[in-house]
Amino acid sequence: MKALLLSDNVDAYIEYENKLKKHLTDAGFDQQFSAEGCYTLLYQLVQHKPDVVIIITETPTQELLDTIKHIKNELPLPIVVMAKRSDTETTLATTSGGVSVYIIDDWPLARINKVLEVAQARFQIQQQQESKLILYKNRLEGRKYLDKAKGILMEHRKISENDAHGLLRKMAMDQNLTISEVAQKMIEAQSVLKGNPKRP
Repeated sequence: MKALLLSDNVDAYIEYENKLKKHLTDAGFDQQFSAEGCYTLLYQLVQHKPDVVIIITETPTQELLDTIKHIKNELPLPIVVMAKRSDTETTLATTSGGVSVYIIDDWPLARINKVLEVAQARFQIQQQQESKLILYKNRLEGRKYLDKAKGILMEHRKISENDAHGLLRKMAMDQNLTISEVAQKMIEAQSVLKGNPKRP
């Protein structure tokens, strides 16, 4: 397994980082890489594709928070942040920004494997929640298209809502599409005919 470490003060934390690397090796992380600064962190993420990122910092800066957010959106993986100090606002911003484990002051060594287990478990939960949220949003979007397409059919064909739904379902089966895709195509076609090609 691979671990990527970032420290915002190499001179101050070099002794701890060296000890941490030894414990990471004992925990099964046979490949470890160090980054200096947020830019090199992103570069090494792409280059090495680590299994976990461990960030050692005096306190999370806005640049670091922005980098963590970018990782969450583009290259999601477990992130552990260990800070020497943190106020309420910084703690809230860090924990809500995609970090799996946030540790203040009491940095672990011998129990780092347990910390990483928790980070992996929380990351998986976060990913599952993200997937459910995306699925829910897609369903809402599909429902919006479906309701509007049924309204179009009901108005132009003078049929009931149930008949309109049945017609859309039949069209979907005939075209080997989902009913939401058929509804969306119908709305787009109507927009073109009205001279407004924008989607609803």
